[in-house]
Amino acid sequence: MPQFPTIHVESCAKLNLGLSITGTRDDGFHNLDSVFVEINLCDHITIEASPDLSVVSIPEVTDSPSDNIVYRAAAMLAHQVGVPEAAKITVQKRIPTGAGLGGGSSNGACVLQHLYEAWTGLPYTTAEARAVLEPLALELGSDVPFFLYGGAAHVVGRGEQVTPLPVYLPWYFLVVLPGVHVSTQEAYRSLRSSLNLPATGAWQQPSTQPAATVLQALSNSEVLKNLRNDFEPYAFKTYPQLELLCQTLQARGALYAGMSGSGSTIFGIFRSAAEAQDAQTDLDVPSYVCRQRE
Repeated sequence: MPQFPTIHVESCAKLNLGLSITGTRDDGFHNLDSVFVEINLCDHITIEASPDLSVVSIPEVTDSPSDNIVYRAAAMLAHQVGVPEAAKITVQKRIPTGAGLGGGSSNGACVLQHLYEAWTGLPYTTAEARAVLEPLALELGSDVPFFLYGGAAHVVGRGEQVTPLPVYLPWYFLVVLPGVHVSTQEAYRSLRSSLNLPATGAWQQPSTQPAATVLQALSNSEVLKNLRNDFEPYAFKTYPQLELLCQTLQARGALYAGMSGSGSTIFGIFRSAAEAQDAQTDLDVPSYVCRQRE
């Protein structure tokens, strides 16, 4: 059994600043174009040496611990690096599940990184480590590769093409949890009708270039209004309260308000913490004022 000191790590959520779905892929997935930003809304993960592999999530997020992405990440990595499946992992959940915030993906990436270092004794930041971890991350889920980098990044393809953006975004994010579940499967099915695409067959469409918009907004925040999320037409039609929340945030001064991922989280971008906190007083659902993770 590999021995290592107990590890404590924060596993943080992400927001999508714009999300273009640019076409179908031969592997059955879709191509996307988005800016991901890691925010300081975090789960806490504890990893301890143990004679076997176990995962405890508080609260539980799967019917069986072995179905948890954290368990699957650890088991896959153990097989890849040739060590026994030996660790006790405890996840204290704060990031809501199924909300478009990538909490599970973040958990999986954190476990890959820190167990790689614990089991091999090698830093997880090297090119050699990334060559091991990136394929495992993509196998776990399309959002997982981003969390191997964190910060802010331009993400394209299925999610495997991650280009870190060497910037710290100056804004505050009011992250709102409306308490509804938007089916990711149905959201993808809706794209053909909401984007006026052919009813059958492969399709491609131009990106709305969210990375260019975000970088331009660093000197002119007004261009944030050009951000688009291709899942919003379906989500807003199905759950009108989501669009109403965006309108509420915009009325309270948000530079941009939209949905993260396939939903249902809504967020507003504000110039200051005070403006975000002021807008928060209008809400009757859970919300958090966040910044990009430092």
